[in-house]
Amino acid sequence: MKCTGFPGPGDKHLAAMNPLLELVDRKTSYVDDMFEEFKQKHNKSYNNEKEHSKCKHHFLQNLRYIDSKNRAGLKYTLAVNHLADYSEAELKVLRGYKSSGQKNNGLPFDESLINNSSIPTTKDWRLEGAVTQVKDQAVCGSCWSFGTTGTIEGAYFLKTGTLIRLSQQELMDCSWGEGNNGCDGGEDFRAYDWIMKTGGLTSEDSYGPYLAVVNIFKYFFLL
Repeated sequence: MKCTGFPGPGDKHLAAMNPLLELVDRKTSYVDDMFEEFKQKHNKSYNNEKEHSKCKHHFLQNLRYIDSKNRAGLKYTLAVNHLADYSEAELKVLRGYKSSGQKNNGLPFDESLINNSSIPTTKDWRLEGAVTQVKDQAVCGSCWSFGTTGTIEGAYFLKTGTLIRLSQQELMDCSWGEGNNGCDGGEDFRAYDWIMKTGGLTSEDSYGPYLAVVNIFKYFFLL
């Protein structure tokens, strides 16, 4: 019988726990394998070798960031997702909340309603059924619409016991008059203003799926 070495954790895990290996031993071959797995899993393709190399570089930088956070022993862990080949500038486009500094005229929260003795140490509303499945805003700065619908979905569930997926697309298409700008950003209070003025928000099933672009034809049709 021929003895072989113990397989060990592999370069991927060694580099994750000891990033200096990249500098000392030049152990970066694991990145090639992980990037290939990433491309296959998320059906990624690039126009040319230059774009491929650029996105692979972004992938490596994001991987280093993920590993550094996971080494810190925080209360959460990070993992590679479909955005791992984006640069910081490209990711910034997705952060569509644009504060105008304008007061939203909302009433202050009445803290007297809180009974501190009854506040649990943890609360996961997913376990209560108050949160819809994870949604994807795609390459569009529409986070303001997702934050708005998510808040109302949860509040509606607590009031009625029914969980409904509401339409981000309707807010994208129709709340321009309140000062929102579709994929170019907006503010949640402007979305709430539009909802109150129009008398409600349509469900995703009724209005149609999220498109990650403004459906200008539907906007004019609804005017």
